[in-house]
Amino acid sequence: MRSRTAPGTMKVSPKRVPLSAYLGAVGMPGVTAYVGLFDIGAPKPGETVCVSAASGAVGSVVGQLAKLHGCHVVGIAGGKEKCDYVTGELGFDACVDYKANNLDADVRAATPKGVDVYFENVGGPALDAVLKRINPFARIPLCGLVSHTTRRRPTP
Repeated sequence: MRSRTAPGTMKVSPKRVPLSAYLGAVGMPGVTAYVGLFDIGAPKPGETVCVSAASGAVGSVVGQLAKLHGCHVVGIAGGKEKCDYVTGELGFDACVDYKANNLDADVRAATPKGVDVYFENVGGPALDAVLKRINPFARIPLCGLVSHTTRRRPTP
């Protein structure tokens, strides 16, 4: 019997791409990055795109797609090692280390023309710092607010 897939879906096939790729750029993280960046963020070449959780599965793809699209790309990640990966391996123009305790000043320095697209993955202080640099008519694809998941919620 022939298997059928729903319209708009694709069967996972190790003959086309290694199965591990479906966990990254070819799978859900890649589709999330692509749709969020291009359908919601709608970057134009030359604009500044800022990405939180830049070394993560979705953020890393967002930044690379934005670079391929001709944008100035700034990542936000935690620690020197992650920032070095974001700029060295992934090719972002800059990466702000949110653990360096200088978030507002570092975001300001990395985004001299402000931010046109902010791909939001974490919320919290990173969001606060970038909102201070947001340009008029900027777009903010909201993918996640992971900083809010660690807070205790009051018991009803």
